Amino acid sequence: MFVEASFPELGAEFRVEGLAESLAAMKRLVLASLVLVGLLVGCGPRFGGGSSGSYGNPDRQTTTEVVTQRDPNGQLLFAIAWTAKSGGGTITRSQRNLLTTIHGRTVYPSLARRAVYAFQTNGGLREIPLTQEQITTLFREMQATDFHTSHSQLWQKEVAPSLIKVEATND
Repeated sequence: MFVEASFPELGAEFRVEGLAESLAAMKRLVLASLVLVGLLVGCGPRFGGGSSGSYGNPDRQTTTEVVTQRDPNGQLLFAIAWTAKSGGGTITRSQRNLLTTIHGRTVYPSLARRAVYAFQTNGGLREIPLTQEQITTLFREMQATDFHTSHSQLWQKEVAPSLIKVEATND
């Protein structure tokens, strides 16, 4: 009896004969599998968290919902926004403190660069075209204690027109 296993992505190949060797090979196989799963799922930097806010709109019928995410160094990485008539809904974060869902739908913002997104009715994200200078200015405004979307000219001119109404569902 022999056991044979190959993991080219790990540079591991096993082929052994006999019961003792088979058990040792199976242990190595399980260990290699656990390492691979750990690399794919749980490893990586811990993100700096974020915040969520609900801002009343001038129409007094809707709100602007904003969720932010900080990078591992505590700097704003992205913001996701939408309008709603009945409130913001729910968000979840991973064990790494990374935003993972809005209204029960998994979101996939870029973690490689700073951006602002409009949340869509299908759960997707549409990047709002802003220059890095505009993003820096907007993120600086958003970190002020008295920030409100209706008081920011940059928000009103560049972000608000891209937002659509997305209501929370009963997840």
